[in-house]
Amino acid sequence: MKLTMDEVMLRLYNMEQKFCIQGHFTSERIRLYGIPRGGTIIAGLLQAGSGDTKFFLLRNYVLVDNPHDADIIVDDILDSGATKRGVLDQLEPPEDGAVKPFYVLVDKQQEEIEEWVQFPWEAGVDETITDPVVCVSRLLELLELGINREGRKNTPRRFVDALRELTAGEKQSAEQVLQSASFIQGTNEMIVLRNAPFVSLCEHHLLPFTGLAHIAYLPGASGRVVGLSKLARALDIVSHRLQLQERIAWDLAAIIFQSLGAIGVGVVLQGQHTCMQCRGVKKQGEMVTSCLLGKFREDAQVRHEFLHLIGM
Repeated sequence: MKLTMDEVMLRLYNMEQKFCIQGHFTSERIRLYGIPRGGTIIAGLLQAGSGDTKFFLLRNYVLVDNPHDADIIVDDILDSGATKRGVLDQLEPPEDGAVKPFYVLVDKQQEEIEEWVQFPWEAGVDETITDPVVCVSRLLELLELGINREGRKNTPRRFVDALRELTAGEKQSAEQVLQSASFIQGTNEMIVLRNAPFVSLCEHHLLPFTGLAHIAYLPGASGRVVGLSKLARALDIVSHRLQLQERIAWDLAAIIFQSLGAIGVGVVLQGQHTCMQCRGVKKQGEMVTSCLLGKFREDAQVRHEFLHLIGM
């Protein structure tokens, strides 16, 4: 939905009529606060057009920089209502309990608009937006997936929170976790963690894949080992990134090999991928990947013991 400038001016005229109906006009100037960024344009147009009898009523406006000082708050568009709630929640409620007047040029909920709305001053999708929740909201609009219904109003925020959780490993160090928790035990026997669940996001489609990991290592000459929970923690860090299953096995094996000074490491992953199950070929199936380093690759007996212990 593209608005022309004439359509914008007509909507501004209708907005002013609502001001009148609600009794917000006085003989004095009206203090306007525009929500950054679109609302500031609306406020500026109202101020610049004051006295233009073609589109505007004969009133004067003063722009203020703080919503607390405003008589009326304006914005360009109301979508999920999150911006409006965020601004009004910052204001101290007046003694009479009245809510600060808030007007928008386009109310998508009231007008039942599901599509993307483009204003004349926008060349297209605003590439300067840095709020991920707003970006997700606009993505859903561009895909014509309305978010105004009750069950979807908080979907963009929930999606962003989930994505942050599932990619938290991008900013974490599995090496540091292992190195800080390792200790000398003096053992040279194989240590195995079987059936450790993992969840990751396919970097090709941003769809999850899940499964079980089997992790084993042979301590080096120093006998350095690490607490069992730290192996699971390292698995979480490596898998909570935009990943490929093959890379998880390699990354985790290399980290254990280097951080503990192990003489052998084996990692086997069994995963199921929704990017194959729910789209494309839509087939069920389990993907098995592995990485063997040191003795696990060089010594057939060690490799056989590892595969036997994990039931493969």
